Amino acid sequence: MKRSNASSQQLDAMYALALKDDHLKLVELHEKFKNFRVPNPDDRPDLVYKHAFGFFVSEYLRDLKVLDEKSDIDSIFLQGRRLLECVITFKYIQKHDLFEQVVGFCEWDRKEYLEGQKARVKADLVLFPVLQGIIGFYKEQELRELQKKYPKPCKLPAMCKMAKDVNLAEEYIYFYKLTSKILHFCPFSLNNEHPYENIVHRRVFLLRIDRYFKELIKELSNLFQFLSQIDS
Repeated sequence: MKRSNASSQQLDAMYALALKDDHLKLVELHEKFKNFRVPNPDDRPDLVYKHAFGFFVSEYLRDLKVLDEKSDIDSIFLQGRRLLECVITFKYIQKHDLFEQVVGFCEWDRKEYLEGQKARVKADLVLFPVLQGIIGFYKEQELRELQKKYPKPCKLPAMCKMAKDVNLAEEYIYFYKLTSKILHFCPFSLNNEHPYENIVHRRVFLLRIDRYFKELIKELSNLFQFLSQIDS
Protein backbone atom coordinates (compact mmCIF):
# COMPACT_ATOMS: atom_id res chain seq x y z
CA MET A 1 0.00 0.00 0.00
CA LYS A 2 2.83 2.41 0.80
CA ARG A 3 4.36 1.74 -2.57
CA SER A 4 1.03 2.48 -4.23
CA ASN A 5 0.65 5.75 -2.34
CA ALA A 6 4.21 6.76 -3.21
CA SER A 7 3.63 5.96 -6.88
CA SER A 8 0.43 8.01 -6.87
CA GLN A 9 2.20 10.98 -5.31
CA GLN A 10 4.99 10.72 -7.88
CA LEU A 11 2.39 10.59 -10.65
CA ASP A 12 0.63 13.67 -9.29
CA ALA A 13 3.93 15.55 -9.07
CA MET A 14 4.75 14.54 -12.63
CA TYR A 15 1.46 15.96 -13.89
CA ALA A 16 1.99 19.22 -12.03
CA LEU A 17 5.49 19.68 -13.43
CA ALA A 18 4.43 18.73 -16.96
CA LEU A 19 1.54 21.20 -17.00
CA LYS A 20 3.74 23.99 -15.66
CA ASP A 21 6.27 23.22 -18.38
CA ASP A 22 3.51 23.27 -21.01
CA HIS A 23 2.47 26.71 -19.81
CA LEU A 24 6.02 28.08 -20.00
CA LYS A 25 6.37 26.81 -23.56
CA LEU A 26 3.09 28.44 -24.52
CA VAL A 27 4.22 31.75 -23.02
CA GLU A 28 7.37 31.55 -25.15
CA LEU A 29 5.44 30.60 -28.27
CA HIS A 30 2.98 33.44 -27.82
CA GLU A 31 5.87 35.91 -27.53
CA LYS A 32 7.29 34.59 -30.79
CA PHE A 33 4.00 35.11 -32.59
CA LYS A 34 3.62 38.51 -30.94
CA ASN A 35 7.02 39.74 -32.12
CA PHE A 36 6.82 38.21 -35.59
CA ARG A 37 6.10 40.45 -38.59
CA VAL A 38 4.82 39.03 -41.87
CA PRO A 39 7.09 40.26 -44.69
CA ASN A 40 5.20 42.24 -47.34
CA PRO A 41 1.80 41.58 -45.72
CA ASP A 42 -0.14 43.29 -48.53
CA ASP A 43 1.23 40.74 -50.96
CA ARG A 44 0.70 37.72 -48.70
CA PRO A 45 -2.69 37.91 -46.96
CA ASP A 46 -2.58 34.12 -46.59
CA LEU A 47 0.41 34.47 -44.26
CA VAL A 48 -1.31 37.26 -42.33
CA TYR A 49 -4.24 34.97 -41.57
CA LYS A 50 -1.96 32.10 -40.53
CA HIS A 51 0.01 34.42 -38.26
CA ALA A 52 -3.13 35.85 -36.69
CA PHE A 53 -4.48 32.36 -36.06
CA GLY A 54 -1.27 31.28 -34.35
CA PHE A 55 -1.18 34.46 -32.27
CA PHE A 56 -4.73 34.19 -30.96
CA VAL A 57 -4.65 30.43 -30.35
CA SER A 58 -1.40 30.73 -28.42
CA GLU A 59 -2.86 33.64 -26.43
CA TYR A 60 -5.97 31.62 -25.59
CA LEU A 61 -3.89 28.65 -24.42
CA ARG A 62 -1.43 30.81 -22.51
CA ASP A 63 -4.25 32.37 -20.49
CA LEU A 64 -5.80 29.09 -19.38
CA LYS A 65 -5.40 28.32 -15.69
CA VAL A 66 -2.51 25.98 -14.85
CA LEU A 67 -4.07 22.95 -13.18
CA ASP A 68 -2.76 20.16 -10.94
CA GLU A 69 -4.14 17.21 -8.97
CA LYS A 70 -5.57 19.60 -6.35
CA SER A 71 -7.66 21.55 -8.85
CA ASP A 72 -11.42 21.14 -8.62
CA ILE A 73 -12.83 18.45 -10.87
CA ASP A 74 -15.09 20.87 -12.77
CA SER A 75 -12.06 22.90 -13.88
CA ILE A 76 -10.22 19.74 -14.94
CA PHE A 77 -13.13 18.41 -17.01
CA LEU A 78 -13.89 21.77 -18.60
CA GLN A 79 -10.28 22.47 -19.56
CA GLY A 80 -9.81 18.96 -20.92
CA ARG A 81 -12.85 19.26 -23.15
CA ARG A 82 -11.85 22.71 -24.35
CA LEU A 83 -8.35 21.54 -25.21
CA LEU A 84 -9.49 18.47 -27.12
CA GLU A 85 -11.84 20.63 -29.16
CA CYS A 86 -8.99 23.07 -29.73
CA VAL A 87 -6.75 20.23 -30.98
CA ILE A 88 -9.47 18.98 -33.32
CA THR A 89 -10.28 22.46 -34.65
CA PHE A 90 -6.62 23.39 -35.16
CA LYS A 91 -5.88 20.18 -37.07
CA TYR A 92 -9.01 20.54 -39.20
CA ILE A 93 -8.28 24.15 -40.16
CA GLN A 94 -4.67 23.25 -40.90
CA LYS A 95 -5.59 20.20 -42.98
CA HIS A 96 -8.09 22.07 -45.13
CA ASP A 97 -6.20 25.41 -45.15
CA LEU A 98 -9.16 27.37 -43.78
CA PHE A 99 -7.11 30.12 -42.15
CA GLU A 100 -8.63 32.84 -44.33
CA GLN A 101 -12.13 31.80 -43.25
CA VAL A 102 -11.43 31.99 -39.51
CA VAL A 103 -12.57 35.62 -39.27
CA GLY A 104 -15.94 34.59 -40.67
CA PHE A 105 -16.17 31.70 -38.22
CA CYS A 106 -15.39 34.08 -35.36
CA GLU A 107 -17.98 36.62 -36.44
CA TRP A 108 -20.63 33.94 -36.83
CA ASP A 109 -19.96 32.73 -33.30
CA ARG A 110 -20.03 36.34 -32.11
CA LYS A 111 -23.46 36.72 -33.72
CA GLU A 112 -24.74 33.64 -31.90
CA TYR A 113 -23.23 34.90 -28.65
CA LEU A 114 -25.03 38.23 -29.00
CA GLU A 115 -28.28 36.41 -29.82
CA GLY A 116 -27.84 34.56 -26.54
CA GLN A 117 -27.30 37.83 -24.70
CA LYS A 118 -30.43 39.22 -26.32
CA ALA A 119 -32.39 36.21 -25.09
CA ARG A 120 -31.21 36.97 -21.54
CA VAL A 121 -33.15 40.24 -21.57
CA LYS A 122 -36.43 38.37 -22.05
CA ALA A 123 -35.43 35.56 -19.72
CA ASP A 124 -34.70 38.05 -16.93
CA LEU A 125 -38.17 39.57 -17.31
CA VAL A 126 -39.74 36.17 -16.68
CA LEU A 127 -37.49 34.59 -14.05
CA PHE A 128 -35.16 37.26 -12.69
CA PRO A 129 -36.84 40.70 -12.74
CA VAL A 130 -34.41 41.81 -10.02
CA LEU A 131 -31.66 41.76 -12.69
CA GLN A 132 -33.40 44.35 -14.89
CA GLY A 133 -31.14 47.31 -15.42
CA ILE A 134 -27.93 45.42 -14.70
CA ILE A 135 -25.50 45.99 -17.53
CA GLY A 136 -25.16 43.02 -19.87
CA PHE A 137 -23.13 42.31 -23.00
CA TYR A 138 -25.89 42.67 -25.56
CA LYS A 139 -25.20 45.12 -28.39
CA GLU A 140 -28.18 45.60 -30.69
CA GLN A 141 -26.38 47.49 -33.47
CA GLU A 142 -23.54 44.99 -33.68
CA LEU A 143 -25.98 42.09 -33.78
CA ARG A 144 -27.96 43.66 -36.62
CA GLU A 145 -24.79 44.24 -38.62
CA LEU A 146 -23.64 40.65 -38.17
CA GLN A 147 -27.08 39.25 -39.02
CA LYS A 148 -27.06 41.29 -42.21
CA LYS A 149 -23.49 40.23 -43.06
CA TYR A 150 -24.20 36.54 -42.46
CA PRO A 151 -27.71 35.65 -43.66
CA LYS A 152 -26.43 32.08 -44.08
CA PRO A 153 -24.32 30.02 -41.65
CA CYS A 154 -20.59 30.62 -41.74
CA LYS A 155 -19.25 28.03 -39.36
CA LEU A 156 -17.11 24.96 -39.03
CA PRO A 157 -18.63 21.47 -39.29
CA ALA A 158 -19.87 19.77 -36.14
CA MET A 159 -17.05 18.82 -33.78
CA CYS A 160 -17.74 15.10 -34.20
CA LYS A 161 -17.33 15.38 -37.98
CA MET A 162 -14.07 17.31 -37.66
CA ALA A 163 -12.82 14.75 -35.12
CA LYS A 164 -13.45 11.94 -37.58
CA ASP A 165 -11.71 13.87 -40.35
CA VAL A 166 -8.52 14.29 -38.29
CA ASN A 167 -8.54 10.75 -36.88
CA LEU A 168 -9.64 11.70 -33.37
CA ALA A 169 -13.15 10.27 -33.49
CA GLU A 170 -12.68 7.67 -30.75
CA GLU A 171 -11.04 10.16 -28.40
CA TYR A 172 -13.82 12.67 -28.97
CA ILE A 173 -16.58 10.08 -28.52
CA TYR A 174 -15.02 8.93 -25.26
CA PHE A 175 -14.50 12.45 -23.97
CA TYR A 176 -17.83 13.84 -25.11
CA LYS A 177 -20.00 11.00 -23.82
CA LEU A 178 -18.20 10.73 -20.48
CA THR A 179 -18.01 14.43 -19.70
CA SER A 180 -21.57 15.03 -20.88
CA LYS A 181 -22.88 12.46 -18.41
CA ILE A 182 -20.76 13.82 -15.58
CA LEU A 183 -20.93 17.57 -16.17
CA HIS A 184 -24.65 17.79 -17.05
CA PHE A 185 -27.57 16.67 -14.96
CA CYS A 186 -29.33 13.72 -16.59
CA PRO A 187 -30.86 10.40 -15.47
CA PHE A 188 -27.33 9.02 -15.15
CA SER A 189 -26.79 11.54 -12.35
CA LEU A 190 -29.19 9.52 -10.21
CA ASN A 191 -27.19 6.29 -10.56
CA ASN A 192 -24.27 7.37 -8.38
CA GLU A 193 -22.25 4.51 -9.86
CA HIS A 194 -19.00 6.35 -10.40
CA PRO A 195 -18.11 9.03 -7.81
CA TYR A 196 -17.74 12.35 -9.54
CA GLU A 197 -14.70 13.37 -7.52
CA ASN A 198 -12.83 10.07 -7.89
CA ILE A 199 -9.06 10.53 -8.16
CA VAL A 200 -9.10 8.27 -11.22
CA HIS A 201 -11.04 10.92 -13.14
CA ARG A 202 -8.50 13.56 -12.13
CA ARG A 203 -5.48 11.54 -13.20
CA VAL A 204 -6.97 10.31 -16.45
CA PHE A 205 -7.96 13.82 -17.48
CA LEU A 206 -4.82 15.57 -16.26
CA LEU A 207 -2.81 13.15 -18.39
CA ARG A 208 -5.00 13.98 -21.35
CA ILE A 209 -4.74 17.72 -20.71
CA ASP A 210 -0.95 17.43 -20.79
CA ARG A 211 -1.12 15.43 -24.03
CA TYR A 212 -3.48 17.93 -25.66
CA PHE A 213 -1.24 20.83 -24.63
CA LYS A 214 1.79 19.10 -26.11
CA GLU A 215 -0.06 18.41 -29.35
CA LEU A 216 -1.07 22.07 -29.63
CA ILE A 217 2.46 23.22 -28.80
CA LYS A 218 3.70 21.02 -31.65
CA GLU A 219 1.13 22.40 -34.09
CA LEU A 220 1.87 26.00 -33.10
CA SER A 221 5.62 25.43 -33.31
CA ASN A 222 5.26 23.98 -36.81
CA LEU A 223 3.13 26.91 -37.88
CA PHE A 224 5.63 29.42 -36.53
CA GLN A 225 8.53 27.61 -38.17
CA PHE A 226 6.67 27.75 -41.48
CA LEU A 227 6.09 31.49 -41.12
CA SER A 228 9.64 32.24 -40.03
CA GLN A 229 11.08 30.52 -43.10
CA ILE A 230 9.23 32.79 -45.51
CA ASP A 231 11.65 35.06 -47.32
CA SER A 232 11.07 38.80 -47.04
